[in-house]
Amino acid sequence: MKRRFFVFIAGIIFLCMTGVAQATLVTIGTAVYDSDNDGTKETYKLIYEGDLGRSGLVWLDYPNGVNTWNDQVTWAALLGGSLTVTIDPAYTTSIDFNKGWRLPDTDDSLIDMDAPFGYKGPDTSGYYDYFYGYNMVNMELGHLYYESLGNKGYWAKNGDHPQSGYGLTETGDFENLVASKYWSQTDYHSSNAWYFDFEKGIQFVDPKSFSDIYGLAVHPGVVSASAVPEPTTLLLLGAGLLGLSGAARRKLKK
Repeated sequence: MKRRFFVFIAGIIFLCMTGVAQATLVTIGTAVYDSDNDGTKETYKLIYEGDLGRSGLVWLDYPNGVNTWNDQVTWAALLGGSLTVTIDPAYTTSIDFNKGWRLPDTDDSLIDMDAPFGYKGPDTSGYYDYFYGYNMVNMELGHLYYESLGNKGYWAKNGDHPQSGYGLTETGDFENLVASKYWSQTDYHSSNAWYFDFEKGIQFVDPKSFSDIYGLAVHPGVVSASAVPEPTTLLLLGAGLLGLSGAARRKLKK
């Protein structure tokens, strides 16, 4: 009995020391940023999308005001020099946040460029038999909207529209997302680029000259859980384990 109890305690300690295994969306820190260029800096969340310990995306929870595609691409590329990043002690990363920011990507190799509108989602290989529409996660923005946040598109996969509860109803750890269009950094021909609309969940293209579309910045990289919890956490854990140990010994003496 004693042996099994202490094996159980050792298992708890091991889990606490190794940290959380996975996370779909988790706030890993903050970035101080003068978003209005008025001399006043504000603090925004850094949110990791992906399994901890594997390559994923860090999102800056700040939608840059509507602008053309070229201006949004430039804004994201230069963003690192304007941020002061603090990572929560519960997480570790080797990402250099001073550079490497960009707008979200689109993998247009997964769509039928010659097909029209669609809504059924991908086939078993991840390919879409339509060019634009709903329930598409080949764009990092679409993956965030549908998969990680769990939102619904205006069109359901069975063709029902409008489906109940569509739109940006779930925002997870994000506090500043707006239900509007966001540019992707991926070109569609020379004068157009992809965008994703968080109002209805549609993926489409617009001329790069359109100035009514927001920008969201992402940074690829790996974020892991810290191997050792904070000292305060260890003290609380130790006190709790001592209490459990004492209770177990009293029970064994009876």
